[in-house]
Amino acid sequence: MAEIRLRKATIEDSSDLFSWRNDPVTRAMSRDTGPISRESHEVWYKRALADPKKSILIGENEEDQIGMVRFDYQDSPRTAEININLNPAMRGRGYGQTLLNESCEYAFSHLGIERIYAEIKPSNLPSIKIFERRGFKYLPSDKGSMLRLELVKEN
Repeated sequence: MAEIRLRKATIEDSSDLFSWRNDPVTRAMSRDTGPISRESHEVWYKRALADPKKSILIGENEEDQIGMVRFDYQDSPRTAEININLNPAMRGRGYGQTLLNESCEYAFSHLGIERIYAEIKPSNLPSIKIFERRGFKYLPSDKGSMLRLELVKEN
């Protein structure tokens, strides 16, 4: 599999992310399953890019954009929630695992994060599998229908 490079997202990525976010499979696995309007996406995306409590990265190889990773920093020191949105055209090729692995390493080495957690719907089996393979461990969850997993940086 080709290597994935990570770069910071830019305003030019907005159209691709809008498309990925509105993919039916993506919507079904999201907390909010309703469609996203172009206007609300643009407002959200501009705010997210400017928000110092978020880091948005794009994973790409020589030919394609693979997906987006967002880290939302929490009030707990050096803790962030990870959100991954794979380009629908890249599903089923093993890129989700590579994107998760590279993103976690980037967060630990470049963003000063020491604890990463994810909230995943129990029906999202492909996502659960890649997080388990990366070494994420289950946590008790008060989020109702969401599973909560975490990865702590090894010293």
